[in-house]
Amino acid sequence: MWKDSPCFPLVCVCIFNTVSQTDCYVSLWLPTASNDKFQTKAIKNCKDPVWNETFYFRIQSQVKNVLELALYDKDVVTQDDHLFTVYFDIAKLSLGEEVFMHFKCDSQVRSKIRNGIACPDRLDVRLGFDLCVQEQDFLCKRKNYIIPALKNVLQLEQDLLDHETPVVAIMTTGGGMRSLTALYGSLRGLKKLNVLDCATYLTGLSGTTWTMSNLYRDADWSQKDLHEQISEARKHMTKCKINSFSLEYLKYYKKQLCQRKREGRKTSFIDLWGLVLESFLHDGVQLSDQQRAIDCGQNPLPIYTAVNVKNNYSTVDFKEWVEFTPYEVGLQKYGVFVRTEDFGSEFFMGRLMKKVPESRICFLEGELLKTTNYFIVCFVGVFFGPTGFAVLHLQQECFFLSDTVLDTFPNQLTQSDEFLSLVDTGFFINTSVMPLLKPERKVDVILHLNYSAGSQIQALDQTCKYCSEQGIIFPRVNLSEEDRKNLKECYLFDGAETPGAPVLLFFPLVNDTFRKYKAPGQKRSESEMEDGKVDLYGCCSPYSTYSLQYSEKAYDRLVQLGEYNILNNEDLILQALRTAVERKRRIKK
Repeated sequence: MWKDSPCFPLVCVCIFNTVSQTDCYVSLWLPTASNDKFQTKAIKNCKDPVWNETFYFRIQSQVKNVLELALYDKDVVTQDDHLFTVYFDIAKLSLGEEVFMHFKCDSQVRSKIRNGIACPDRLDVRLGFDLCVQEQDFLCKRKNYIIPALKNVLQLEQDLLDHETPVVAIMTTGGGMRSLTALYGSLRGLKKLNVLDCATYLTGLSGTTWTMSNLYRDADWSQKDLHEQISEARKHMTKCKINSFSLEYLKYYKKQLCQRKREGRKTSFIDLWGLVLESFLHDGVQLSDQQRAIDCGQNPLPIYTAVNVKNNYSTVDFKEWVEFTPYEVGLQKYGVFVRTEDFGSEFFMGRLMKKVPESRICFLEGELLKTTNYFIVCFVGVFFGPTGFAVLHLQQECFFLSDTVLDTFPNQLTQSDEFLSLVDTGFFINTSVMPLLKPERKVDVILHLNYSAGSQIQALDQTCKYCSEQGIIFPRVNLSEEDRKNLKECYLFDGAETPGAPVLLFFPLVNDTFRKYKAPGQKRSESEMEDGKVDLYGCCSPYSTYSLQYSEKAYDRLVQLGEYNILNNEDLILQALRTAVERKRRIKK
């Protein structure tokens, strides 16, 4: 009954080697089993040392296990001399098999490696690339909202069948308070078009995660007109923030940080910033609390994104996409996920060793934001053992986003790190699209809502380039030089040239026809022209990424602009949905 178990004990016996007369010992390290290195005793003044020592490792068969064997000459005065190192892939062994291995380098090392019986225990870490059971259940329930919504929006005579129903995702970019505010407008526009009920996923990073966390406090937010949520956010956005730095609040922050330290977490400036954000925008809630807003499929599934980095490497050389949902947190690159309630706890060998209370969402938002910590690379207080996140031993074509220089050096990956180092996704590319390109999610339409500062096309260009380099299916983006200089409100890229690619609707944050129209088809009067003057990116713009407070007028105009740009491009949105439905029908045929 243990044949399908992922864990096995491994026994290693170091016997002897033939070198010059030295004080030799062998060091053994299996990074997927332990952070500790083990070693034999040193045999003094012997050219043919015999150790005959046995070492035990508990391994997981579903991960890549490479045993590192290093031979050293012990020196009592200087650092021990490293003679050579060999690597042995444990996958070469069969269950219950005893093998004698000869390793030839500058010298010869002989090891006896024996693989024992399986361990029947279940893991607390989910290994695999499939969607979790809760998300699969959500998808079934969400169709109860999507199918009638699409019938209404596309004016169909009858309901779509399951296989004809496209998976629609709303993808947002970061941009501080600008993205927080504009997203409210975009969502209200989608709600007025009844397209919001057609969406399965909503992804965000940086500032848009604030909007999402506020919305998902209401279990039925997408079934409402959003007027109440926008008004509530308006109060927070226009209020003076200086009180959040008062002595009373600082004492409160200190108390909270001390509490986190007592719980066994590492604390940093980012945790402090998270508490400040909480005082700015919302009450203390946890990410897993959002389960009640999706358990019946009544709202799109929220996905928050970040990247895991290494302190001494740029994001070009090393980055790993991390996704957060109310159900799970994990790294798709390795196919490793933990329950959201357990994120921040201590794991070893895929098992929960020390349960730590789930952090409030403000601490997560502090980690995912770059507004005031652009120069900070923070280490998040999230303790994962060496195999809390480990590399799945699968064929290369099964890997998704294996895109870093360090991928060729297994002992330098996240599996051997004690902590994750999470930063805003914008440090690499200002996009939250990567979870949507996971093949298992089968996304058919992506509404790309861009709220970046500066170039509105840069993040999309970077995404296209990245996907091309990694072999990820993504629609080709062709924009003329004229369009790049004078962007319109919406572009449709149907992906016809890239089989299997989703249909992409790109909404740059621009003030185009809104200058002269207060609503689609309704021109502004002379007295209303001032309301159409929304300075998004000028030197005197109130919408800087680093602005933490807006005037009521600035807030209202940005919400209205976001809403207008959606409503004014209803035809393109409907065209994208029809294209996706037609493709689903053709595939079935």
